[in-house]
Amino acid sequence: MKTTLQRILCLTALFLSAFGLQPFGLSAATPAPRTLLVLAGEFQFTGGWLQETRGGSFGPRILRASGSDLNAFTAINVSSADNYTVWVRAVDFVHTRQGDRRYAVAINGARLPGEAGRHGRDEWAWEKLGTLPLPAGDTAIELIDVTRFYGRCDALLFTTDATLDPNALSRAALLRHRVTPLVLKPAPVSGPPRIADNVRATAGHAAPATPVATLAGDRIRIRFVSQDGSVRRITEVATPDAPDGWIPLPGDPDSGNDPESLFILHTAENTLETGQINPRWRNPANALRVRVGSRDYTTGADADNPWRAAPLTTLTARSARALPDGGVELAFADDTGKITARSVWRVAPGRGDFEVTTTLAAWANGYYSVISAPFAAHAPADVTFNLLPPLYQFQRRPVGAKMVPDTVTPQPLSLIELPPDGALPALTLGVAASPAGIPFEWPHVRNARYGFALQADDGRLQPAVFQPVLGFEDSRWRAGETHTLRWRVFARAGDWRDTLAYATQRIFNVTDYRHPVEQSITRAARNIFTLMTDEDAGGWDARLKGFWNIEAPGTVTHSAPLAVVSAAVLADDEALYVSRALPTIEYTLTRTAAHFALEVPKTQPVYADEKAVRLATPSRYYGAAYWQGLDSLLGPGANPWLADLARRAARAGSVQHWIPKFSDTLALYRLEPRPELLDTAVRQAAEWVAREIDGRKTGDIGYAPFYNHDFIPVWWDLLALHELTGDARWLEAARTGAMLTVAGLRSQPAPPAGNLAAPELIHKGNDFIGNTHLWWRGGKPFRLGWPRQPGDVLEHTVPAWIVSPVGLSLEQPSTFFAGASRGETEGFQTILMSSWTPSLLRLHALTRDPVYRDSARNGIVGRFGNYPGYYLRGFTDLPQSARYPYKGPDVTSIYYHHIPPHLAFTLDWLFAEAELRSGGEIKFPWAQQAGYVWFNNRVFGQGGGEIFGEHDARPLLPHGVTVDDPGLNWIAARTPERFWVVLMNDASDARPARVQLDAAALRVDTQQPVLVRTAAPGASATEPAPWTPSLTVPPRGLVALGFASTAAPEKAAALPPVTAGPIAADLGGPWETLHAWRIRSPFGKDSLYLCLTGRPAEGSKVELLIDGAPPATPRVVDRFPFELTVYPWPVERPAKFRLRLTTADGRQTITDDLTLSGTASR
Repeated sequence: MKTTLQRILCLTALFLSAFGLQPFGLSAATPAPRTLLVLAGEFQFTGGWLQETRGGSFGPRILRASGSDLNAFTAINVSSADNYTVWVRAVDFVHTRQGDRRYAVAINGARLPGEAGRHGRDEWAWEKLGTLPLPAGDTAIELIDVTRFYGRCDALLFTTDATLDPNALSRAALLRHRVTPLVLKPAPVSGPPRIADNVRATAGHAAPATPVATLAGDRIRIRFVSQDGSVRRITEVATPDAPDGWIPLPGDPDSGNDPESLFILHTAENTLETGQINPRWRNPANALRVRVGSRDYTTGADADNPWRAAPLTTLTARSARALPDGGVELAFADDTGKITARSVWRVAPGRGDFEVTTTLAAWANGYYSVISAPFAAHAPADVTFNLLPPLYQFQRRPVGAKMVPDTVTPQPLSLIELPPDGALPALTLGVAASPAGIPFEWPHVRNARYGFALQADDGRLQPAVFQPVLGFEDSRWRAGETHTLRWRVFARAGDWRDTLAYATQRIFNVTDYRHPVEQSITRAARNIFTLMTDEDAGGWDARLKGFWNIEAPGTVTHSAPLAVVSAAVLADDEALYVSRALPTIEYTLTRTAAHFALEVPKTQPVYADEKAVRLATPSRYYGAAYWQGLDSLLGPGANPWLADLARRAARAGSVQHWIPKFSDTLALYRLEPRPELLDTAVRQAAEWVAREIDGRKTGDIGYAPFYNHDFIPVWWDLLALHELTGDARWLEAARTGAMLTVAGLRSQPAPPAGNLAAPELIHKGNDFIGNTHLWWRGGKPFRLGWPRQPGDVLEHTVPAWIVSPVGLSLEQPSTFFAGASRGETEGFQTILMSSWTPSLLRLHALTRDPVYRDSARNGIVGRFGNYPGYYLRGFTDLPQSARYPYKGPDVTSIYYHHIPPHLAFTLDWLFAEAELRSGGEIKFPWAQQAGYVWFNNRVFGQGGGEIFGEHDARPLLPHGVTVDDPGLNWIAARTPERFWVVLMNDASDARPARVQLDAAALRVDTQQPVLVRTAAPGASATEPAPWTPSLTVPPRGLVALGFASTAAPEKAAALPPVTAGPIAADLGGPWETLHAWRIRSPFGKDSLYLCLTGRPAEGSKVELLIDGAPPATPRVVDRFPFELTVYPWPVERPAKFRLRLTTADGRQTITDDLTLSGTASR
């Protein structure tokens, strides 16, 4: 055992050696211990391991095993020969298959005796794998997946100090020993050498070029010329700065030398592996040989390079001819003339893309793929932007060429943007699938028809399309068979945003064709109101004051607390406020995070850690926008202590890294509209835009991050800044953010062209699997409707558009692909949480660009009749039913804590739609629900709005209004003059403007003339007019009906503000601190909330001693959490109380009197 002095000397030597210093007292003959840290995320060749992010890691990325036998490989330089102990930092889980995530490490080809991933602790820990002698020089390192069960590696440590334990050292101390792996130069084991450009092999020409044909589209044309026995394609874009109005693309000069080419992959054996997002092919063509020291190693690290998926044959265009229909046909052949193909290029009038149709005859049995890379390759530094969603955007790209199949990419295309160059404007070049080539099938692991790559074989940027994907069934051809393939090619003047918008609308035909099915969006929102209050189906836990988080036992989560409060205010429903909104408010005052549990769960994932099972105030999780929003919903200024919390939260900053600082500042501005706050927000936004929108983002961030706040920035609040300032730069930045959102929305598979209502058979054989994981409800495993019963779903046909995934997005690439590694084919997982749809609709209102409107409507209209669950994994209409979350079977994962954020974007949509359709004549103040992942929406309920010139309008969705037509959405509002019902038609035909009112409950006089207002110019009535049965709401139109009020509405906002600030009293001992609040409600009544942060022994209890509380008020709490609520409490009455505290052993203490003062009436 080492003495304390020995430990000090070892640590001192370790510290000094990190800086190259000689430790005192050690001679040159006794070298200091040497330690080398290697980050797994920096391995040059990841093999079958995947790069991803994970909390607690040393580097920005880790490596995770995917079940492959391809080792991850790298090399480092060891400066001195010695015996080295090797440690590995791995993940293990004590209560979830402990020790099953094992992997081994080989050094210079020799496998160490130990295995990592069996340390028996939760999450990361260092494990010693062995000691071995290492010579000085380059050293090879391999990771070997042993159990094929998601092993994770963060780092490796080599040390000559046999006594060093890295678990005892800090992250900073260890990172001082970080070394950078060597950059190895691989060579193919077999097959052709790596070429610099897959398309072009430049050579001089002896003869002049002869024009053959020209295809002209919208601001683009292609000239085909014949020269020296081959055909070249010269692509030109229109520009007024060129002498003849046209200028060739970079890499395609007018005197260029490059023949038009196609590439054919062919193999007799199927070597495809589909257990990961980027497919792999195991064959000699993609094996690499690297030399480390004096030894050669073979790695399959190039197995995911689609250019090396099989031996490649180059076909060159030998001749071309113009066709009578305006197309141009090219004849291709290889060098021998034995392998031939034909391609026909066409362009429709006014279009900016070209359809290429290629026919190829199989020359032997086997698997085939045709590659088209129609533009020159460019160095990454010469490219402004690249896009192959969902993995690669901005300047992100994989280390080497990789494929993303059309089933994985939401937008089946690959593009690059080139910067302006002299007379040449910015250009966007790329390739896309032909929609006719993608059948209406739910995407799964083995039905891709296209593959896309961003890079050439040498790593330069060059969009390419592969059809079919080598190894899938449609790539298996028999000798002599002729196959026809189609894809699109585009080159457009302008940036990537305009090109993506063009592709979305003109190539992939994403249009506004959806309409409600069983329920209007308003009815769906009202159904969610009811669901939240259901004691069983709503997933609410009254003791914990939250909605169950189904991924963790005993855990509740609040992911959109303002939506719960907004629901009660909009519904004007005091019972909803008392049962759900008020406990939600109390939760946010005393929980340290969004998650809470009574104890840390013993299964993974763990959301409530040791800190989250205790109480503390104020919570930092809910930021300035939350506290400002709560202030506005309860009545602006009615609870002054909320403003204090908002300011404190803004000063502390958001605990969520994706929330921009300017968002918090805008919340303060809504609270207190001072010019200096807006100036600060503008400055912060400028910095954020420069970094997150316009800044360069490189590297491959892996498969695990969330798409909507890690891959792309949280851009929604730029719209608010534009609304406040009118500054076009915020609108321009929002356009960039919005198109990144659109890049993540599925455009395929689309319903059959020209027949959106084509019948689609779903639930074949009375079966539908969907998402199947058995999660939790409280402390018990649960899934609604499970175990499944025969006949719980029935086979039937529906119009194809109803079940189309077009317009839906993904959560993260890893969960989208979930199940694929197990060979399942039930389908990839899109999500139904389309929180971004209202922001896209608002951007459409500001720009009138239909791509935002159509993308938004496809994500929400006709998608659900109640809360529909989260993951959608196949064609089903079950979520259309209002009874789905009550009856099941749950095939979409009903996440109870997602009910409020789903409601938030549903309500946000209704108010955004009203403002859009009324041309701004209807608008209301709003607050922002933000902070929990990308669930970011405006929430409504505060008064002070405007509706067709009437001011002080309060938005409502009250009981007592009935609109039976599922094609009509509606919102209501009350002004001092009228009660308004605003009808908005989502159907494709005109609908009668009919509404039923509970006149007594709503305080309206239905016998008085109704004021009818519409959004159509010149059609708005200026005087009350009788409502008639013939009145209709046109498709996508709006009609507002103003009913005379029988009484002026009461205004909670008119109440004086609470004068009692929060109380904090130190109780000592296990009780810790008492916190007490007086909360003024929007219903003109107060509540008292008392919470003790301590957790005394079981058997302890707290008794509230107070006079005047309602008889039903709980007076005793005998278990943690120790919290009490009194509602209602009169506004003017002081609340004087004491607490009797009884410990488990019977000792009692009575606190001093405490008072929350009342408020005198004005």
